[in-house]
Amino acid sequence: MKMMMVRYLILIILGFIRRIEGDLEVEPRIIGGITAQPGEFPFFVAGTSNKLCGGTLIWPDIVLTAAHCKRAYQVDVIIGSSDVFGRDGAERILIDFLNAHEDYVPGPESNDIMLVKLQQPSVNPFISLNYDPNSPYDNEMVTTMGFGVTQENGNISSSLQRVDLLVMNTEDCKERLGNVVNLESHICAGIPEGGRDSCDGDSGGPLLPAGSYDTVYGITSFGAGCARPNTPAAYTRVSYYKDWIENFICLNSASPPASCWGENTLSPTPLPTPFPTVTPTKITTPPTVAPTNTPVLTHEPTLFPSISRVPKQTSTTSGEPPKEQPVNAPPTDPKTSQQDGAQTMAPTFFLAGIQISGSYAYSPVAIIWLSYGILLLL
Repeated sequence: MKMMMVRYLILIILGFIRRIEGDLEVEPRIIGGITAQPGEFPFFVAGTSNKLCGGTLIWPDIVLTAAHCKRAYQVDVIIGSSDVFGRDGAERILIDFLNAHEDYVPGPESNDIMLVKLQQPSVNPFISLNYDPNSPYDNEMVTTMGFGVTQENGNISSSLQRVDLLVMNTEDCKERLGNVVNLESHICAGIPEGGRDSCDGDSGGPLLPAGSYDTVYGITSFGAGCARPNTPAAYTRVSYYKDWIENFICLNSASPPASCWGENTLSPTPLPTPFPTVTPTKITTPPTVAPTNTPVLTHEPTLFPSISRVPKQTSTTSGEPPKEQPVNAPPTDPKTSQQDGAQTMAPTFFLAGIQISGSYAYSPVAIIWLSYGILLLL
């Protein structure tokens, strides 16, 4: 118990550390807020090693915070707690290593962004990052939170506080805070009349769209005093560091997202076309080599022979070449004779495989002789 009280006193003392830039008091900076409900921000992270800072769980084993919060992230983190010491059974995870932006400059707090690699993944839900450079828009209501002091030069809060602010035009913000404000890499938020703001001990915490709390716009960075009229605070713009953040997650997370390997999970993937089957399609009726109708053999030979006519041959005596036969005509019967230019035709008869020649196919004499021959065979 004594150790816990000593740690609490150290946090109070460290909460008043300020950074000075010229005559501008730049603080690593909730005032005018309300107490968050238990479990309302399960992705909120607290670093309480040698300093008090906030952070955001953006991947199971990656925390997003401010670069000037290094001293707060030396041992472990408390995730999803509404109590500064995690006495509500919050998750605690040891830190693996820190990665502050290589171009971070203290004082003006340029590139005030850092990623914390955890030794093991958290079971708490993480939150997505806003990569739209046009968001948030001017005068949009946003929310930030933390365990920081509840009034300027006051004490830190033992319970998580949240506050709603209005986004200010960055150019107007630069006129109030000076050249430490970068138009591309900063977001400014506050209340014109003052009275609500982030402050000492809230650095590194997230800036979210009010009400939805579904994406991170920025990281609490610095300001001039706390909750003063017309004096907004500056937040590191997350969208400006998109590539830097994604590259770190892909290279260092124990379970990087599929997008690291070129797989787009933001849009639906069309179903693939089915692969052609290797097995051939089954033939319903197999082809047959047998003829459709089986020929029927007769027991007795037919009495009337088939007749094949031989095409006419033209005989010439003048020496002219004979006319060509048609291409598809059957060959001339070798038994065809020519005498004195007169044509004779020798029709061919087929009877039980025996070829019989006669003078005329339709001659009655031929039929009589054929009948007589059949009778002799009987």
